[in-house]
Amino acid sequence: MSKSIYNAAIIGCGNIAGGYDSKVKDSFTWTHAKAYKNNPRFNLMAAFDVDVAKTKRFCEEWQVPNACSSVEELLRHKPEALSICSPNDTHYPLMMKALEQEGLRAIICEKPLALSLKQAEEMQNACTANDIILAVNYFRRWDENLAALGGEIKNKKYGNFLSGRVVYTKGVFHNASHAINLLSSWFGSVAAISVNRKVLLDDGDFLADFSLQFSKGTSIEFRFWDYKNFNFFDIDLMSDQARIHLPMGNSIEIQMKQKSLMVAGEFSLGEIQSREQTVGYAISNLLQNLADVLDGKSKKLKMEIFDAVESVRLCEEIKTQRVNPAFCASS
Repeated sequence: MSKSIYNAAIIGCGNIAGGYDSKVKDSFTWTHAKAYKNNPRFNLMAAFDVDVAKTKRFCEEWQVPNACSSVEELLRHKPEALSICSPNDTHYPLMMKALEQEGLRAIICEKPLALSLKQAEEMQNACTANDIILAVNYFRRWDENLAALGGEIKNKKYGNFLSGRVVYTKGVFHNASHAINLLSSWFGSVAAISVNRKVLLDDGDFLADFSLQFSKGTSIEFRFWDYKNFNFFDIDLMSDQARIHLPMGNSIEIQMKQKSLMVAGEFSLGEIQSREQTVGYAISNLLQNLADVLDGKSKKLKMEIFDAVESVRLCEEIKTQRVNPAFCASS
């Protein structure tokens, strides 16, 4: 039986659309364009960016036949799969516009889905009403090694997780939500939020130092750094049996508890056990998972849309919550 080939298009021709793979020449797949080109189930046939010159360069590099001058022109090519890789505040209007097109079967939206819960819920409901599959590219959720690690954590291989720390740059919706989304899948729903510092940004996003108390008892502290110095993302988790460190949120380092060689009756952490990085294949995994769902081979996506909506809800709650006065008084 022959498999269907799905026509695809991309809105937004920046880094995540194709730029990262233009700048970094390695075996990984960091962008939508390369993932489409490497998957025989998709035919990348159109692209659009508000910057006409950027659209032209993108289409020439990735051999996309239709460099469109508007969203309306792109939709006239009737893509069945559409990637929205534009700035965060444009996700909502672009998706709602795309839903007017007949024949669209799937949307892959960059994270966050939206900058408000109201918009995220409208996007989810509209896709459901139109029988359109909606996937959000929290790429760590499609990473096979991180999925395996999450299973080990939930099965108590490393004991009970007590606390952790996340350091991030570039906004809560834009970057911290990666960790919020991933850790929620490991430690359960968020039971309590405390905000210690908050800085609003011009693009509708914000920065905050905050803590999340998860329903399974794990408490995670989030701290932001200034991305003007450098881009940074780090997850460090501590259980009663191990330390798990995710440098840049990509590779995995595990240290198990062991008896101290220096002090009798005390414990230390053993040598670092590293696992191979697979995040560089996550967008490819997402597209293959999507193709399987479109074909009916798989019933659902590995990360369903309600997880992405819940991440938006948590980000909005952090944004609207008042800063903890006790923390301010002691700072």
